[in-house]
Amino acid sequence: MMESNGIDLRITDFQKLLRLSKWALIIRGILLLLLAGFFLFRPFQTEMAVTVVLGIYILLEGIALFAAAGRFRGTALAMTLINAAMLVLLGIFAIAAPWLTAVLFITIIGVWMIFGGMEYLLLPAPARTGRTLAVAAGILSVITGLLFLISPFAAALTLGWVLATLLLISALALIALGAAVR
Repeated sequence: MMESNGIDLRITDFQKLLRLSKWALIIRGILLLLLAGFFLFRPFQTEMAVTVVLGIYILLEGIALFAAAGRFRGTALAMTLINAAMLVLLGIFAIAAPWLTAVLFITIIGVWMIFGGMEYLLLPAPARTGRTLAVAAGILSVITGLLFLISPFAAALTLGWVLATLLLISALALIALGAAVR
């Protein structure tokens, strides 16, 4: 039994929660398995669908922020309105041009990786081993960033496969956990 912020945490409570959520775990695992399959076998189409869904979310977030802006005055109002407008425009852009949105996102990641890698290469690192690891990380980051910039479509495909792999591992873990619960 552990006390955390006045809450009594017991192993038996966690086991009870697992038993009650056995089928929820298995169903979540199956849904993740399906999503992993989509990313694995239809990576571009799935990435575009996800981009549109995120665009809808961002658009709704911007609209909600516009609605909440009336609570603010002065600088806070101005910043809220600017943020809301940017979210609405970004949401509309993501919905209207998901391919371009994905390519721009990959490009931004590529530039970020190059600058991050340069930081590892140029900034001092502690000790000899730390410097060697920093240089290795920097070189890998710069190379990956350049590959993202040279071929954003291949980078998007690769990211889809990486995401599919992560989803597959999570799906199998959830299904195994749900099946193991007695």
